[in-house]
Amino acid sequence: MRHYVGYDNKVFSKDVLYNKVATYLEDFFPDFDMSNPFKNKYEYPYKYMNFECLMLVYKMDERLDLLSIGESKEMSLTRFTDYIINYIYSYNDEHGDTYLFKFTPRILPYVALNENYVRGKKIQARRVLRG
Repeated sequence: MRHYVGYDNKVFSKDVLYNKVATYLEDFFPDFDMSNPFKNKYEYPYKYMNFECLMLVYKMDERLDLLSIGESKEMSLTRFTDYIINYIYSYNDEHGDTYLFKFTPRILPYVALNENYVRGKKIQARRVLRG
């Protein structure tokens, strides 16, 4: 269904996803807490990027830029996933093994930070500062 329709119904059947998608609310609606939702019209900002696309990149710092690229190129989930996999491998070639592509049978695939690599870089930076 994900490949042919471009949408997977797991989004509504897994509670884990809601927490991840909720991380975007501040980005999409920055003044939501201060405004009146009955007077202001709130719309989902994408036509082509669905919740699965949001889930795929939710841990990445550049997630909004990547979603904008996917939206501007009218990418399906399959094309966007392929683009993100290529992006993280190119990024890792340039900056070190920062990102990992996680594919698990229990939840949708996503990009994660390589905590071991990031932690190692922080330790190296501290050692350089200490002399």
